[in-house]
Amino acid sequence: MRTVLGIMIRPKVELRLSDTQISEWKLTSLDSPIPTDTGYERYGNQEEGIIVRTFDRRITEIHYLASAADRRLCQDLYESTNESASSISFRSLIDSKGWRGIVPLHSTRADVERLLGRATDDYRFQSTYHQDDLNVVFTYSSGYCKSGWKVPPETVTWITVYPRARLRWVDLKVDWSKFKKSQRGHIEGEVFYENEEGLKLIVYEGWLHSFLYGPAARNNHLRCPK
Repeated sequence: MRTVLGIMIRPKVELRLSDTQISEWKLTSLDSPIPTDTGYERYGNQEEGIIVRTFDRRITEIHYLASAADRRLCQDLYESTNESASSISFRSLIDSKGWRGIVPLHSTRADVERLLGRATDDYRFQSTYHQDDLNVVFTYSSGYCKSGWKVPPETVTWITVYPRARLRWVDLKVDWSKFKKSQRGHIEGEVFYENEEGLKLIVYEGWLHSFLYGPAARNNHLRCPK
């Protein structure tokens, strides 16, 4: 028997926070792995297991997870292992600089479209591609120092990858000594791992939720003053 551990919804129409009954969800602002000056924000209710991700105040994802009470009822599901060919293929992605040759602050929307063609979903300074093994979201600069970086518009600033396979982070067999671990405290069981190349792994209850490619530390000279 298969048990549903989470549900992710991506609205196909433009939906803003003000268009929903979000006040009834009792959400609070959460730390985001992507700096909020890029337009990304996160809201959540840990007790009910709801997380809402937004870009430019537009809802991009709604996640329904196990509630705090239910997580305690299915600890064995989160502790089981699942080594697979998919986990092996993802190791090479995590060890690389950038994603398939697309490097934040150095690649552009044109580079992305040459590699992948037209986006599945395209919205202003964000494009999404749905592939067999993953979904990938590219975020672009809206202008010089308008997205926190001294780069022209249409330059890739962030890449977010959501693997479709269910992978435990311990199965990735990467060199974790090169990653800095942080636990923000807003979402119980959520941990971030970040390295100097700008790669962030988001792990929830021991399972890889997503990984993000951002600007590497050596590109800090391109950061705009606050």
